[in-house]
Amino acid sequence: MGEIYRQLQHLELIFVFAVSDKIAEEVAEVSGQAIREVVPLQTLLKRPHVHYSVLDRHGYGNPELTDMEKECVEIDIKYEGFIMRQQNQLEQVTQLF
Repeated sequence: MGEIYRQLQHLELIFVFAVSDKIAEEVAEVSGQAIREVVPLQTLLKRPHVHYSVLDRHGYGNPELTDMEKECVEIDIKYEGFIMRQQNQLEQVTQLF
């Protein structure tokens, strides 16, 4: 679990430049959404049809992670908002009892 957390932090800190990076071109192509600004890799993974394998292909992935860990990283990023809402709802329900 520590490796997943470290990778999540890492993806927040590495930025992609829209005009100069090949990964930006691929992400725009597969997601149908052009990148018009400097964005962290984490933001790229939130886009539809963009998977961790895109990071791997461009040298941004962590080769030490297993496929399952990479999938966990992707799920955590893609569903971060949903997970947070569910956690907040659970906390509210538990406070009632």
